[in-house]
Amino acid sequence: MASLIYPRANVHKGYKSASQVRNHLARTAPADYPSCLTGLHIALIHVYANLKSSVHSIVSSIVLPRARSSTVLAIRRPSMGLLAVISFAIIAVAVVPAQAQQEAGADSEQKAGSYWSMVLQGGLLVPLSDFKALNQQSLAGGLRVGWTSKYGLGLDIASEYSPLSRRSTVVGQSLEIHFVTAALMPRLTLGRNAMRLWLSAGGGVAYERTSVRSGMEILSTDNKYALCSIGAAGLEFQPISGLGLAVVGTYNRTRGNFTYEFVNVTGGLSFTFR
Repeated sequence: MASLIYPRANVHKGYKSASQVRNHLARTAPADYPSCLTGLHIALIHVYANLKSSVHSIVSSIVLPRARSSTVLAIRRPSMGLLAVISFAIIAVAVVPAQAQQEAGADSEQKAGSYWSMVLQGGLLVPLSDFKALNQQSLAGGLRVGWTSKYGLGLDIASEYSPLSRRSTVVGQSLEIHFVTAALMPRLTLGRNAMRLWLSAGGGVAYERTSVRSGMEILSTDNKYALCSIGAAGLEFQPISGLGLAVVGTYNRTRGNFTYEFVNVTGGLSFTFR
């Protein structure tokens, strides 16, 4: 094996033909080296060289294209991913603000239109003037339903109820009084969003039913009607769309079969329907 490796190394030093190798072997081979082995030596050297060249070519044809293709893919994939990210970013920048602007426009257009409102209220009736001489402060409740245009002008239908607390002038008797007002009132509203201030004034009808009792027995019942004029102011706060709180103050004065003057101070829930 050493004798085979030795001439192969000499082939790479510049001996390209078989005659050159033969002459080299003749000069350097030992004296007892058979001449028949010289030709075998030369054949083995050429077979080894050809085999090495073939293997090198096969390996190069398989490995290098794969390496190149993986390199190309490694370069192309990031570029394609980058293009996709840029495309999505452009779409997001173009579409999302437009959609938000469209929704904001629809929302503002909806808020700019007319709407219905309802207030459920409860509080106190505070008597004034001569009405204060016979009546004490009483509980009061009410319901207001209104429509408001986009210009802030509207109309309210308001009704208030109070079980009046009145002193009886006869010993052993008590008075049970139910007092109701109903009015139609033009309305002006300032503000359209979470905070609204409104003013209204109008007129309607007041009804009073008085029952005289002695213990559990009803001795007499009297029904009275009168005209009433009402002025009102309210402040509504709606942190949630369509639902909020309201504070309402009303001034009432009746004329006709009875003359009453009083103020209702109430608060409650406010609802908006658009």
